[in-house]
Amino acid sequence: MKIELINWKEGLSKMIFIQARLTVKTEKIDTFVEKAQSLIAASTAETGNVRYELVKAVDQPNVFYMLEQWQDAAAVASHNESAHFKGFSEQSATLLEAKPEITLLQPLKEGNN
Repeated sequence: MKIELINWKEGLSKMIFIQARLTVKTEKIDTFVEKAQSLIAASTAETGNVRYELVKAVDQPNVFYMLEQWQDAAAVASHNESAHFKGFSEQSATLLEAKPEITLLQPLKEGNN
């Protein structure tokens, strides 16, 4: 399952949070974690990155979440074009059981719930 890039909408200029749910083949967990750690190291060095972290579900040993925080959509777009992100996306095809579930989040603006 290749990680698909997100189509950005006009006007996403404030802080962006991304939560990616990744269900990994049980026999591929060690390889996945190794590849993810390399991705995290490169991604946290990018301009516009605030946070990039891998966490594990407590009740499902093969479910991981990539938690990302970016200054704006331009930073995410740049990240999505990076060699390390594209490489991880391609490598994930053999490591994941299911298509990643990507959720985009933004902080609430006062009066704009």
